[in-house]
Amino acid sequence: MELIGKWILIVLLEIAGLGGAVQTISGQAAAESAPQAVSAEDSAEGEMGIISGMERHILAMLDGLVYIPSAYADLEVQNMASVGEVAFPVFVVEFQDVKYTDSKVDPEEVRRWVFGEDDESVAGFYYISSYGRLQMEGDVYYYTAQGNIADYESNAGVEALVMEMLDYYDEEVDFSQYDINGDELLDTLILSVPIGGDSSFWWAAQHTWYENWGYSVDGVFPLKYIVSDEQPYQKTRTYYVSTLRHELGHCMGLPDYYKYNYTGVDFEGLHGLAGKEMMDDSQGDFSQFSKLQLGWLTREQVQIMPDDAQRMTFSLPPAVQGGCVLIFPPGQEPNFQGEYFLVEYITPEGYHKGTFSQGGVRVLHVQAEMMTQDGYYYSYKYNNFSPYYDSSNNGIRVLKLVNDGNGFYHEGDVVTFENTGGAAGNFGWYTEEGTITDPGFEIRIGEMQEDGAIEIEVIRKTGW
Repeated sequence: MELIGKWILIVLLEIAGLGGAVQTISGQAAAESAPQAVSAEDSAEGEMGIISGMERHILAMLDGLVYIPSAYADLEVQNMASVGEVAFPVFVVEFQDVKYTDSKVDPEEVRRWVFGEDDESVAGFYYISSYGRLQMEGDVYYYTAQGNIADYESNAGVEALVMEMLDYYDEEVDFSQYDINGDELLDTLILSVPIGGDSSFWWAAQHTWYENWGYSVDGVFPLKYIVSDEQPYQKTRTYYVSTLRHELGHCMGLPDYYKYNYTGVDFEGLHGLAGKEMMDDSQGDFSQFSKLQLGWLTREQVQIMPDDAQRMTFSLPPAVQGGCVLIFPPGQEPNFQGEYFLVEYITPEGYHKGTFSQGGVRVLHVQAEMMTQDGYYYSYKYNNFSPYYDSSNNGIRVLKLVNDGNGFYHEGDVVTFENTGGAAGNFGWYTEEGTITDPGFEIRIGEMQEDGAIEIEVIRKTGW
């Protein structure tokens, strides 16, 4: 965007009376209707010719759109930004004793997989899934490590490998270009390794820099980064891309929704066709809950059941367009970092295309409270690593699917405490012990509307 365009936007903001509205919005204030603007992660200044996160947000406000900031807006020092522009390097690494086969693709092909402009790339996925809120760019580097793969099979060893790579390329690469928001942290970094080492160590995961806090390169420090054992071969492209889509969700702050402790092959936290979620089984798209947490939804798209309403009907558009209905506990102010039910309408479009033939309505039970550890590290109170998490997977979790494993709801269906399993189901408010109590309302699935939306009616029980 030209400099004159930036000044015009600022002048228009002042004329509109929004010049002083640039502030961070907390989840607690989410239901207020006054125009409120930019989260901290939107504040990075863009280069000429590129619309920055700040400019995009201003344009959205001038169009009458007010975005709900991400759950991590005040915590961006911990995470890669989920709104605006981000950039990161991808390193495809071999070792002295373990290498890829000759069928590995070249760096330009990996670049297309990760940063290509088509909707199949990692960057394309995030641009479309975020409704244009997040843009990714970066570069791919191939590197042969100085040691054998076993030399790096520890947390300290992986960090040593990262430092080795960065130092090797430092003379020809300015790594500060991968710090778009100027917080002196690499937005993230991806490290791909070949199969042949200890499989219990080299598996896809998001890591947090821990052993070498003082290390920096070109004035930026590593913090969250990804190690992936998915292979850069044409036949494994789908797995390579879907794994990075999932792990980048962690870099932005999202937890896993699947179970860490399970028997057999039942690892999924959300079961069946209605349970497809990028942070659960790495399939389909993000749920509207994830998108709400990442700051990708406007206030108009998030419809809230009024606390004083006995019944209300909502017009719920397909999730591919963005939109959901939230029901909070009675007597509580809307808080996106608390407990609530989220209703969304999933259709076989976008990244859900081919996953199922019909789709329908699903109801998610959310407990998104966040906590701090050691005074600086924030995480979800009921994520898998938390001391508050019930390792049986039967207690409070960040995300549960109502009617889990039984598919979508359709026109004419009614969601009640009784028909979802009562105290054994997921449709009820949590007690302190993690059990379920009657939520005091039911949800009725109505007719399809001419505009493609579906009618949702929320009815509170008498006396609630």
